[in-house]
Amino acid sequence: MPNDGKGNFTMKILVTGATGFLGQKLCQELCRRGHSINALTRDPVKARLESSFKANFYKWSNLNENPPHEAFVGVDAIVHLMGESIASAKWTDKQKKRIRQSRIDTLKLIADVASQYCADTLKAVVSSSAIGIYGDRGDETLDEQSGLGTGFLADVCKEWEAALFDGFLFNSSLRKVAVRTGIVLDLTGGALEEMLPIFRKGVGSALGSGLQWMSWVSRRDLVSIYVTAIENEAAFGVYNGVSPSAVTNREFTEVLNTSLGLRTFMPPAPELALKVVLGDRAQLLLQSQKVVPMRLQEAGFSFRDSNLGVYFNEMLSDFQGGQRKVVFEQWVDRTVDEVFPFFADARNLEKITPPTLNFEIENLPASEVYEGMLIDYRLKVHGVPMSWRTKIAKWSPNESFCDEQIKGPYSKWVHTHTFEPLAGGCLLTDEVVYKIPLGALGRIFAGSFVFKDISKIFQFRRQFIHREFSKRT
Repeated sequence: MPNDGKGNFTMKILVTGATGFLGQKLCQELCRRGHSINALTRDPVKARLESSFKANFYKWSNLNENPPHEAFVGVDAIVHLMGESIASAKWTDKQKKRIRQSRIDTLKLIADVASQYCADTLKAVVSSSAIGIYGDRGDETLDEQSGLGTGFLADVCKEWEAALFDGFLFNSSLRKVAVRTGIVLDLTGGALEEMLPIFRKGVGSALGSGLQWMSWVSRRDLVSIYVTAIENEAAFGVYNGVSPSAVTNREFTEVLNTSLGLRTFMPPAPELALKVVLGDRAQLLLQSQKVVPMRLQEAGFSFRDSNLGVYFNEMLSDFQGGQRKVVFEQWVDRTVDEVFPFFADARNLEKITPPTLNFEIENLPASEVYEGMLIDYRLKVHGVPMSWRTKIAKWSPNESFCDEQIKGPYSKWVHTHTFEPLAGGCLLTDEVVYKIPLGALGRIFAGSFVFKDISKIFQFRRQFIHREFSKRT
């Protein structure tokens, strides 16, 4: 493993599921730590456009065939995150086969190629697993030494871990780590992103009895767990990737409502109704698993988020009073010094705005943006003409800036742009906190449409920026 010049050893890491909910943030952090990423993906072109980190992308679209061996040459570690969603579709026999193949069969194929192309360099294999391996266990406290459960999810997890620990036999000194993950929470994906629209409309409720235990973990803590598993030579075997503080479903519901500033007392969703609507998938919501991260705690791992209320209060502070926050990230192969001047020229606003909005600047005091600057422009939203005045509230060249709507269609619009040096390029992050008018009625009847419109605007912006900065000159 090469040295980064600061005494730290850097690795070449092969990652599956790199563009997913966890993979994006994990690969960002690995890049920050000086590691290089090889990523297996179905669509390298799409992955390059949507990724928020630097990587070499290799196409692996036929999961019945071995992944490309070029991705394995010289690899020091493999991280296996890929897997068909267990919640998005009915568990038909065909879907169950996809769930198994995408986790278990792919790991076996990876082991086969690794034995031929990186047997001499490979030091660690870290694979995702899930606390579903314990089954439905009521109020029993579960650690890594607890017995395993039964049922479809438990069986999948057992086979998944067997593919890891019984595979990769070509190297007796190889470290193998399985991270049994609980419910992963973050604003920009996963379970919480799906829950928030329901709760913000005031109809979020406990599920079934509400007494079932939910073992959760913040995405940023889970990223740290994976980094530890990859880098720490003492890490091996199974770890429960959950916070130390499981909560019941009823407690989770109450804490989430409180953090959103809601006083909602909806009756629980009946267990029978959930089973009728979701079929076998209802067990994802109704099974009880009170899991503790015993081995992580024994190893001295420090959780940033161990109290659900404190975590929600931090994450959801921008959701109080009917507000909403969205985040978009993009990595480009240009330095901050090369990228920032483009955004410092206010005339480029028109270039990164979809033509369908008929965006036109009406008043621009200067082409170079500065703090306190007021910009007036007109646009059309679904054919309706609108005026917008924005103020550059903060301006930190080559670091960040913030624009705020002074007059326009939103009750509130605050857009923060940040520019972070990352892996020789630039990570661009857009955070938008907005509020639509008409209060709860506006959120109920227009909230989803507004979110889709905003997403389309930033998708256009992403594509333009990718084209603009895709090649070095």
